[in-house]
Amino acid sequence: MPTYTLSDNDDNFTGSETADVIRGRGGNDMIDARFGDDFVRGGAGNDTIYGRDQNDTLYGDSGQDSLIGGLGNDTLYGGTGDDLLAGSQGDDEIHGGNGNDLVFLGVFEGSDRIFMDAGNDTLDGAAADSSFFASGGSGDDELRSGHANDTLDGGTGDDWAMLSNSMNHYTLTLQPGDLTLTDRSAGGTGTDTLISIENLEFATGGEDTPNTVFALGTYGGMANLTADQIESFVEFYIAYFNRAPDAVGLNFWGTAFANGTTLEQMASLFIDQPETRATYPSSMSNADFATTVYDNVLGRVADQGGFDFWVGVLDDGSVGRDQFIREILAGVRAEPPQGASPAFIAQQQADENFLESKVDIGAYFAIHKGMSDVSDASAAMALFDGSAASLNRAVDAIDDYHQDALGADGGFLLPLVGVLDDPFSA
Repeated sequence: MPTYTLSDNDDNFTGSETADVIRGRGGNDMIDARFGDDFVRGGAGNDTIYGRDQNDTLYGDSGQDSLIGGLGNDTLYGGTGDDLLAGSQGDDEIHGGNGNDLVFLGVFEGSDRIFMDAGNDTLDGAAADSSFFASGGSGDDELRSGHANDTLDGGTGDDWAMLSNSMNHYTLTLQPGDLTLTDRSAGGTGTDTLISIENLEFATGGEDTPNTVFALGTYGGMANLTADQIESFVEFYIAYFNRAPDAVGLNFWGTAFANGTTLEQMASLFIDQPETRATYPSSMSNADFATTVYDNVLGRVADQGGFDFWVGVLDDGSVGRDQFIREILAGVRAEPPQGASPAFIAQQQADENFLESKVDIGAYFAIHKGMSDVSDASAAMALFDGSAASLNRAVDAIDDYHQDALGADGGFLLPLVGVLDDPFSA
């Protein structure tokens, strides 16, 4: 195998038609390895190295180097410095090394493996039409997938997945472990697996319109909760707003809970939301407030004794409206008091069945289907009146909304799988 050692000057070197070993030294070298399974080191300086044909191994070493693999299954090492690395065709392995590196993947790439290593690196895989794996390593990285089903692992740091379409084109599926992101647009980028990615940035398509940022640290934590915990958040939406949750809002509150916000704190924060203030203005009497909550949660008029008690403690201020809602929800699933009459027990069971059906509707809309249109969330819940027929109508409506949402730009979908059973799927 021919071996060539270059000078300390700025060399312009072309390899042979066979496999070569080419060692650069000092200077800013231009090296074209040409044919054969070549081994090339740039050495010191800002070098440009072309592997060309066959299976090449290229080292940039120190300096701000440009490494282009060409045909074949190439291995590229950027070394220190801010390097540009391009695998081109074949099943390539790319290591950025230290520095803030830029990696390009071409149209005819094979199944590449990219390791950005240390630094704030950028991967542009938008042109790639084969699946690849990319690891950001340490640093704050920006990773852009291609047209196949890719895996993006941000590693440590504040890492971003850069998306080529607007948010309404995507389905982000949350689950215990890794996340998946599906581009539903015509000619989209497939379904990518996301690991240790902190932010998604969706393109808006307009130069004067800021891109949309979705922070997974704010919305992505609900996959680690239990089914009972998640259902308790759904109950809040029913009690406060008499609607199914919107998936984005539900995941916000679920992530807040996962990060330490208690149910008591959530109930207090819910009471001060714009939607809550619009539904229950300060001018609404406590009697009207209690009547509305009873209807939302239990679907009935309150028994007179309970109604008088709750209005009394609301009026004298010993119980706040947020605490009242929590107590009504807790009472539905509480054990009947000792000596409770058969009529009391039957009513409590009916109340539990009613609320459970509404929770199932809410979970079907926001968790299993991942939808966030508030108007649809309200309309679906309004169809339920406690009867089996109305439950079926609500489920059918949600299925119709979901079918529309699955269109190329039908809306951002955020389903959660693997945590809560779906009672309506065969």
